Amino acid sequence: MASAAAPAFFIRLDEATLVLNAFKLLAKIGSLCGTVLFFWQFLLGYRRAFARWITPDYLWIIRLHRRIGIGAFFLILLHPVFIVPYYRIKLDLQPLLGIGDLTAPLDLYVPLGIVALILLLLIVASSTLLRSRLSCGIHLSSYALLPLAFIHGFPIGMTLGETGLRTDGR
Repeated sequence: MASAAAPAFFIRLDEATLVLNAFKLLAKIGSLCGTVLFFWQFLLGYRRAFARWITPDYLWIIRLHRRIGIGAFFLILLHPVFIVPYYRIKLDLQPLLGIGDLTAPLDLYVPLGIVALILLLLIVASSTLLRSRLSCGIHLSSYALLPLAFIHGFPIGMTLGETGLRTDGR
């Protein structure tokens, strides 16, 4: 939990109004903390290695994987719910409805985020409703989520690009 909460401390609340700061905080907590939880999901997906290093109790690992998945899903949903009004108020943009009206680099990277969100919704729906071989195949497509999140977030994410979370150490 500490690793998932850590990115929240890098969020800059430097907007002109309290409402913009609140939207930004909730959107960033959703995207950053939810993505860290999805990283843990990938690690838990290697159950055999996890069972060898941490605990041989596969049921405990599966329950933990499920709980983290639920938490990550709801955190990730915070991002589109609050980033849309943030951009609407701050820049008068409609990131979901007016994709054609977005300027560079948003015009390229926002659609990638939308694709990742649709994929996430498919994975959650199939995991909770279908529970079949089809669900297992869709579930495996979750390995595309983390790369999509990083490709979406690095070029347009202010927190990733302008704070100590930068990868180049600036």
